[in-house]
Amino acid sequence: MKTDEHIKIIQVSDIHIGAENEDTSGIDVRKNFLNFLDVLPSHQPDMLVITGDLCFKNGQADIYRWIQKQLDKLDFPVWIIPGNHDDSSLLAQNHGLESHLKNGELFYRVALDNYSFIFLDTAPDACSSAQYDWLETQLQKADRRPVIFMHHPPAYAGVPFMDNNYPFREMEKMQEILCAYPGNLDIFCGHYHSARTVRYKNLAIHIAPSTFFQIDHRFEDFKMKDSPPGFREIVFTKNSMETCLHFME
Repeated sequence: MKTDEHIKIIQVSDIHIGAENEDTSGIDVRKNFLNFLDVLPSHQPDMLVITGDLCFKNGQADIYRWIQKQLDKLDFPVWIIPGNHDDSSLLAQNHGLESHLKNGELFYRVALDNYSFIFLDTAPDACSSAQYDWLETQLQKADRRPVIFMHHPPAYAGVPFMDNNYPFREMEKMQEILCAYPGNLDIFCGHYHSARTVRYKNLAIHIAPSTFFQIDHRFEDFKMKDSPPGFREIVFTKNSMETCLHFME
């Protein structure tokens, strides 16, 4: 892994893998994910982060095992958090993250160079008080620059269908903790199936596209956008962060 000079992270989200031969809304999500993995090495990442919704509908051990079989072929670290279509315990058990489980929640910290990468579990559209306390402590005692990865955006993001129907349920509580940090925070999310970057106070919230489908942000009702599967690239240096999007035709 490269250190000192820069850290390159590839973030992929909302892959929504179905069971073998399951109809996933007419979209070959397994092929999309495999295509993503095929192009991944050309970006030369130092780590891959999957920000939730690994499963199509509900967390299933056989789906997690299939995903992990593909991830085992990679030669760099992979960090994973659950989304609202996942089962946090099953995910942890099948992706080697059991040591990070706390009363059924999967949240943890990875320190690297000048950065503290904080991974949250918002699978039930909320967090336990224990996770909030842990997050508050991480931010208050941070001796490196904190970066947050979570499935749900912690603020409304200008995608009416998601903002109105599927937002994070404890937004005010999460914002209270995050906005108390005495500096800017970069937060990387998924969930919205719409590539966005929005600003809320000191929070820069970067939402990754999905490898399943994208939601058209121009409409109040659900409407798919004519856009290919995508993922986010993030590069950290000692004093800066740059991010861009990639879409696979």
